[in-house]
Amino acid sequence: MQNVYFPQPTRAESPSKDGKSRAPRADGRSGDEFRGCFMRCGVLSHAAGSAYVEFGQTRVVCAVYGPRAETNPRQTKGQPITCEIKLPSTMATFESEFGNLMRQALEPAILVNKFPKCQVSIHAVVLEGHGSELSAAITCASLALVDAGVEMIDMVAACSAGEWDGNIVLDPTADEQTTKHVLVAFMAAQGQITHLIQQGKLSYDRVQEAISLCTDGCAGVLSTMMQMDEADFTRRLAQFPVVRKKTHYRVAWKREPGANKRPRLDVSFSTALETFLEEYFTPAESVRIRKEFEKVHIVDHGSMDPHVEL
Repeated sequence: MQNVYFPQPTRAESPSKDGKSRAPRADGRSGDEFRGCFMRCGVLSHAAGSAYVEFGQTRVVCAVYGPRAETNPRQTKGQPITCEIKLPSTMATFESEFGNLMRQALEPAILVNKFPKCQVSIHAVVLEGHGSELSAAITCASLALVDAGVEMIDMVAACSAGEWDGNIVLDPTADEQTTKHVLVAFMAAQGQITHLIQQGKLSYDRVQEAISLCTDGCAGVLSTMMQMDEADFTRRLAQFPVVRKKTHYRVAWKREPGANKRPRLDVSFSTALETFLEEYFTPAESVRIRKEFEKVHIVDHGSMDPHVEL
């Protein structure tokens, strides 16, 4: 990483290593610095896989169900990966678009041939949105997929960059997020971009600068994901009779011979989300988040075995 500071225990007071001077932003960060970050896997005990991600005040929780037989082939049109995202009421009109973009960013990294005629369902909820919501949701979904044991070519990390005060800045906040920005979903170990989104009119040089900043940022995000991942998988290995096989950013799960199957779970996604809010947030924060989602309908997906024998 040459262009990005991630994460920073203290704010950088010197210019970035590429020699470009980046003016301080409203929150004191330099233009190539992330907000404070927190990640955790396994936050929803009743999903095949789940994760929680914070970038500053942007908070996202994600659950993964499957692989399982397709429940509604006509509605999903035979897609092996489905994504649904719930946003705060002020952004609700973007839910369908964000869901499609999440699927397009994640599907190239998933080995869909490993579960023929089956489907993986990804459900994300943006608990609080303060900028870069889509990139946080993609990163969170990638962690949840790994937690669910879905085989992947590589983990996907996503970063956003936008133009603010005449400069390209990384991880824009809600105040900095303008109509001119770029989002990159990146497999760092493979060196491949799975999805690239540009909104607004930017010059060629500006777009190249934003892409370079985002790819370096994704490498930093992935490094943090992998460090956090080891501790959480150790916790899961101690809890369930499985053997983990891991080779260079590719994760697969295999049952021990004669191991008992995990019990069928009879808890809906919305119920699991309520439990998560009670466990991880203060009462005041839980009330504020619930109030934000009073008018949002979260579909209950019923009981399902997170590990389907194929």
